[in-house]
Amino acid sequence: MNSSFRPTFPVCFDNSMLTSFAACNRKFQYEYLEHFTSPHLSIHLHAGGCFARGLEVARKAFYQDQLPAAEAIEKGGYALVEQWGEYEPFDPTSPKRLERMIMGLGEYFRQYPMFSDHIQPWKDESGLAMVEHSFAIPIPVDHPTTDEPILYTGRFDMVGEYNAGCYVLDDKTTGQLGASWLKNWHMRSQFTGYTWALLQEGYPCLGAIVRGQSFLKTKFGFAEVLELRPNWQIEEWFQQMIRRIVRIKELWDHGFWDQNLDHSCAAYGG
Repeated sequence: MNSSFRPTFPVCFDNSMLTSFAACNRKFQYEYLEHFTSPHLSIHLHAGGCFARGLEVARKAFYQDQLPAAEAIEKGGYALVEQWGEYEPFDPTSPKRLERMIMGLGEYFRQYPMFSDHIQPWKDESGLAMVEHSFAIPIPVDHPTTDEPILYTGRFDMVGEYNAGCYVLDDKTTGQLGASWLKNWHMRSQFTGYTWALLQEGYPCLGAIVRGQSFLKTKFGFAEVLELRPNWQIEEWFQQMIRRIVRIKELWDHGFWDQNLDHSCAAYGG
């Protein structure tokens, strides 16, 4: 391939990138190398990101800054609104419109009061509550142009302590909860990768706790599932992650990306 037309190869990979590549090689090329994106931001992505910001600010205010819970939640609400900005959903009656997200934040902390939550933040070596955790860990695959190790990166809501164990805590907003939602995380690579990352950083992580909050027209729902990640599953994920990135390097070098001409073309609205 003519290198003058070759897109820049990423210096880091995350779960979303690898999931996109697994679904369709060409989808990965368009989204993460050519940076083609829809001009219309999904309300589900936008609302979920704003909600996560509200949770983060409220938790930091309470656990790190030692503010009273009411003040901490108020700060979280302001942060949610600020993150929302001027965004206008196509459907003004959507359960995930701004006012419902603000109400949902309050309901979340009524369901899980910070002072008595059965999941409390894990403390780092300095004693700081580990609310919102990001990582960037080198892996044994070199970048094709810099020869530096590629990084595996990620970010999640909190490193939590539950029954004296260390877990990833990740919050999800959804439209519907139920048995299928609870089963949705058993093989999810996202949480295997998070667990691997914490282990690399020296934390005795056992797996992930996924919290779901449903946003319906007239009510909110809550669910929680604990997902353990044994060593064999983590190693299987790691080796597959390495193979996928090596394959991406090969396709980038050749300049041709296969298409999955199947259901992935229409997944999540196309």
